[in-house]
Amino acid sequence: PISTTFGQKILPEMAKAHFQARLSTFHTEYRGAYEFAPQGMVTILRDPVERFLSEFAMMYASREKINVFQDQWDFHENDLPWLREIQGMTNATEAMRRYLKSPNNPTRNRQALYLLGFERVKCRKGCCKVCVKNGPGGYPAHAYHWERDHPVLLARAKDHLMSLLAFGVTDCFADSVQLMATRLGWDGAKA
Repeated sequence: PISTTFGQKILPEMAKAHFQARLSTFHTEYRGAYEFAPQGMVTILRDPVERFLSEFAMMYASREKINVFQDQWDFHENDLPWLREIQGMTNATEAMRRYLKSPNNPTRNRQALYLLGFERVKCRKGCCKVCVKNGPGGYPAHAYHWERDHPVLLARAKDHLMSLLAFGVTDCFADSVQLMATRLGWDGAKA
């Protein structure tokens, strides 16, 4: 995906070339990013439906069942049996419906979840170092009550988005990277 290209290729190369630090190549939630670089946060937003479908496809097609069990995907350990059950379903349409409707799914409203900030899950085998090492860890899918608090959560997510140094959208990737390059003090021709 384009956002992966930004996070794993463009951002590390440009930050290094301009002597800037970066927190991680993994997705970082707002609070963690704010602690690290409150004046230098950037992000790329993706169409939420495309993002959900992409994550579902990766999870469902991952018959080796490795990636989505890493802590970076924010599934609480209590929900891993449910996730394995979804992966084992032969009817992809029913699997996607159950995946979408589950209250235990951090994929639902993921971009808003990351913009709002949340406590990461407890570290486990296959750790990506974006987890809580001490204590019980968080339960990202249950961090917010989406239906009850929708207007307040949306307003807060928008406020956080507007507090970033810059943000882009995947549908306007080249223009977004140029905007972020300018805001980050990078050479736009090389970004």
